[in-house]
Amino acid sequence: MVLSRAALCASLLLLGAACSEDARPAQGTPSAQVVHYGYGFDLASAEARVTLQLQVEQPGEGCVALASALPLRELSAPGLQASQDGGTVALCGRFEQGAALQLSARTQVPLRGPDSLPGTQVGLTRLQDASGHPFTYLLSWVEACPLLGPCDPAASRLAHFELDVSHGPDDVVLCPGTRDAQPTRTRCALLGTQAPTYSALAVAANPAWVRTPMVEAAGVSVVLYEVPGGRVGAALPAAEVGDFLAWISSQLSPFPYGDELRVATGPTAWMGMEHPANVLLSETLPDLGSLYQRPALHALRHELVHQWAGDRTTLASPLDFAWKEAVAEYLAYVYEDERGLPGEAAQTRALWRQQGRGAGYAVRPLEDPGVPLSAWSPSTYGAGPLALLLQLEPLLGRPALLTALRALLASPGARSVEDLRRELERASGADLRAYFDAWVYGRGEPEWPQLAVSAVQAEGQVTLTVTQSQGAGVRFPLAVQVELEGGPARERVELRFPLGAANTTATATVPFAQALERVTLDPEKRVLARVRGALPEPAAPPLPRWHP
Repeated sequence: MVLSRAALCASLLLLGAACSEDARPAQGTPSAQVVHYGYGFDLASAEARVTLQLQVEQPGEGCVALASALPLRELSAPGLQASQDGGTVALCGRFEQGAALQLSARTQVPLRGPDSLPGTQVGLTRLQDASGHPFTYLLSWVEACPLLGPCDPAASRLAHFELDVSHGPDDVVLCPGTRDAQPTRTRCALLGTQAPTYSALAVAANPAWVRTPMVEAAGVSVVLYEVPGGRVGAALPAAEVGDFLAWISSQLSPFPYGDELRVATGPTAWMGMEHPANVLLSETLPDLGSLYQRPALHALRHELVHQWAGDRTTLASPLDFAWKEAVAEYLAYVYEDERGLPGEAAQTRALWRQQGRGAGYAVRPLEDPGVPLSAWSPSTYGAGPLALLLQLEPLLGRPALLTALRALLASPGARSVEDLRRELERASGADLRAYFDAWVYGRGEPEWPQLAVSAVQAEGQVTLTVTQSQGAGVRFPLAVQVELEGGPARERVELRFPLGAANTTATATVPFAQALERVTLDPEKRVLARVRGALPEPAAPPLPRWHP
């Protein structure tokens, strides 16, 4: 592809690489897409051999630009002039329509430094796990593949991948796709379903990992890689893992990445990461019971959903990050609600609301927030599933939401938050533009509405009035429950601020003979709106990063 000067410089500067204003000539408008990544990696030396296959999309004479934050050696592209200027890799010459091109280079991948996407584990890390075993992780992320060598950093691009890892005879190495493990060489291939660079450029290794078959379900063998004494495997009941895999496959489509799913654990700075045909989970998940009722199982469900929502179907842009996380959280929640333990879904909802009410950024920012994705994306993990999906359940119905998600994820490609809105509208027949403008899109820190409830009891009835207000006068469509309590009696009433209406007050009168003792707004913690006059909620528990 031809990367715009602004887009290329923004990506490279974010990664700490230089960006020259005249890195490539201005003439010509050729375009080419990377369709295949060949990535050879020596586990001990961190030497990488990269070969990219490109397909010309737009012919012409000029230059095509790629990115690399690492200095390249032996850079070549047969039939073209290949050069590197700072973080820009330019391929210049004559580009014929449909022609196949190749770029090859060698580079040294350094251990990640403190200034390399701070707060993440992106790059190359060598750590010790909880048992003292060496754990090596080569990790990309959204628009961060230049940290590993030459690539197209666009979030929306899907490609095929082959990884070839040289290693010692005791090393156990995992990588995305189908896996062929030999004593000193492990190869992985993604030659069927494509994937994005953020998840498919990855290598993880630990010589102490023990391979343990877990379960077979939906035509897939699930295998655990964990060190002796690891605690995550024991928190993943095989029958429930298999049941979820069968359920999510029936909801979406057959598993997109072969017939084996590898689940590994390690000393990560986040809860889980989705790599095609692989899920890497934090070894500390069993300690996070203040977040989810069964954090290891919830994290695995979340990352399994990402095999479809994030890997096979990816982001149209980094600003659309929220939809893939919202879908992963919501589908894991739906399963918990329909098949999980008592209280499991309720604890997930409570965490979403706690986290979402403190969101520092809009669910889908209308402009670049001016900070790295790793800084603003944590705001999406609570607000995203609530605003994009759960709050719409009483307005559209859960079946319509599931129908929309199946359509959104029906085929590979890049999707946006707008695509999700359109699929929700198609599935429900509703116009959601005002809803998304209020709850989803915005600039800076969102201001959620405040709700106030009053109750008047007379002649065996209670008249409820709920009002909403917001500093900028924005009206928020929503449905909210009110719980009435008196003696042994308890009653739930739903009041609505409908889609397409202009009301900021909703009323309902219901029979209630007992003396009214308590009125609770949103007792099941299903909306982001704040309750005026309510006691402050406990501070949200610290949320480890879901992703890098």
